[in-house]
Amino acid sequence: MIMDSKAAADLLERYYLGKCTPEEISLIEDWYETLQTNDQNMTAAQKARLSVQLKQEIDAKTGRRVDSKTTRLWRGFGIKPGVTILAAAAAVAMVVFGVWFFNAPDPIVNRNSAIVNHNDIAPGKNGATITLANGKIIELSDAKGGVVIGDDKLVYSDGSPLSPQGGSLPEGESNAVAETAKGQTYEFTLPDGTKVWLNAASKLEIPSSFSGTDVRKIKLEGEAYFEVAKDKKRPFIVASGGQEVKVLGTHFNINAYKDEPNIKTTLLEGSVEIIAGSSRAVIRPGEQGSFKSNEINVADVNVNTVIDWKNGTFRFKNESLTSILRKVSRWYDVKIIYESDPTKMPTFSGAISRLENVSGILQMLEETSDVKFTIDGKTIRVE
Repeated sequence: MIMDSKAAADLLERYYLGKCTPEEISLIEDWYETLQTNDQNMTAAQKARLSVQLKQEIDAKTGRRVDSKTTRLWRGFGIKPGVTILAAAAAVAMVVFGVWFFNAPDPIVNRNSAIVNHNDIAPGKNGATITLANGKIIELSDAKGGVVIGDDKLVYSDGSPLSPQGGSLPEGESNAVAETAKGQTYEFTLPDGTKVWLNAASKLEIPSSFSGTDVRKIKLEGEAYFEVAKDKKRPFIVASGGQEVKVLGTHFNINAYKDEPNIKTTLLEGSVEIIAGSSRAVIRPGEQGSFKSNEINVADVNVNTVIDWKNGTFRFKNESLTSILRKVSRWYDVKIIYESDPTKMPTFSGAISRLENVSGILQMLEETSDVKFTIDGKTIRVE
């Protein structure tokens, strides 16, 4: 099928924004099938550079221009598994312009880059600790899927005990603190059946039982995604950094890291009430409440960019480099040092797997901007 340049560009833009009809999605995916075998051996950096070349080619032929303020990392925006915006864009370009961008014979990697010439850093993984009230610290297995806490029991989600001594809490223990270090994430099931995914460098204070209480209350530092078990008689409350989030049963994410400018509560399902002193706000699905200086502001957001970490990706939408690198710092357990003013650096949009080594994401950022990185042990320097 051949279409004119303007129609192809409009189709590509709608695909990028997630506004294609099912028929248009099917058309792009059919084109993609012809390319699927050609990009399997490409590196992240190679795909990033080719995506920029592709965008420039399309802009040149359609009269559109690359956004100079926001760099798009065209990777991982697929509508069906394995379909990326890069491949879909290449499919459109191939059909319309007769160009083929996946036949580069050599990997496109800057061999002079400090990223290539230093030791790489592996991504984070499953891991956490539980600290009991008596001070005992239990290190959780990275091979297990999660932990169940409650009714005086403490076991892995597959039913196996946390230690050879068994799966019961010591007598008199009434609470536990679940904590992830940098480079760790873990899933917890609370006494009422609520599921919590704890992001890196986060802490959750959990009672061993909600029995005999009018509310189900926990405390959070850092970030967590919640799927709260419904209980109309006992609201579920998450206290974090001066605010409380009150729900009856719903799905939501709270980002309450101390190094973030505000506390963000994002709703996916149901409704929640945010309470901070005299300020109150109710948010609906697709909305985010931002709390700072005793004020709560509510706005629409793309929830996929908020819960990306739970789904194993980094997703950015016009996001500053400093915000991106704060996430990188937590997941890869690295220190970030800026050699130049970070406020003058571009923003980015795109998606990258959290399973990549740190060089993968850094090279992608390098290949699509003028920013340069140097890895020195567990420190990343930004130029």
